[in-house]
Amino acid sequence: MFFPFVENGFKHSNLNLPDQNLQIELFQDENRITFQCTNTIAEQQTVHESEGIGLKLAARRLKLLYPEKHKLNITRNSEQFSVYLEIFP
Repeated sequence: MFFPFVENGFKHSNLNLPDQNLQIELFQDENRITFQCTNTIAEQQTVHESEGIGLKLAARRLKLLYPEKHKLNITRNSEQFSVYLEIFP
């Protein structure tokens, strides 16, 4: 479930540069799983290059597997891309 988001983080940042980063957090407690993935966006990326089918498929998969039992928030600005996912009972 989390792989498309992690893969995007590696794909759209250039971790060979010192100012680029990727942060992945995964927490579980008795009631929910919380996942967050945030990455910087490589300068050469354009909006068109960062739009892909992977995120749309992941969102669709969540709707099928966890209807009304998840919260997905994807934000993007010119420097950073962030995914927040919560799965609950």
